[in-house]
Amino acid sequence: MTMKTAFALKEAARHSELSPQMVMYFCQRGVVGPSKSRRRGRGSRLLFSFADIVMLRTLKRLCDAGVSPKRMASQILELKKRLEIYGPNKPIGSFLVTDGKRIFLQDKNRKLEAPDGQFVFSFVVDVDWIADEVRSSIKKVA
Repeated sequence: MTMKTAFALKEAARHSELSPQMVMYFCQRGVVGPSKSRRRGRGSRLLFSFADIVMLRTLKRLCDAGVSPKRMASQILELKKRLEIYGPNKPIGSFLVTDGKRIFLQDKNRKLEAPDGQFVFSFVVDVDWIADEVRSSIKKVA
């Protein structure tokens, strides 16, 4: 059985466990896709990739940990500027780590450390595990 490669807004919301409004919030700020959409702009159908949904569910986990969506959007955009953390064929790195205010990325090939080395992490998101969760959610619907 092959897995779908493009998901409408409602499907992306369901699989990410976010409301469609929150999905749109993150899209409008440039944090996440819809990377499968051919056209952009008002009235265009939004289509999300598997990587988009993994990113959205990761954002949901960060919301659940108490990180504000506004802060999350600015932190993820900052990470995206410096690192290729997410794309159509590359789900976001292996781990996102937060101290409740800042978000840091750690993947299997490099360790990201704070410039001052002085903070304690209180929440770690294992993105590989989230990708497996999303895969399972999609298979249940198929």
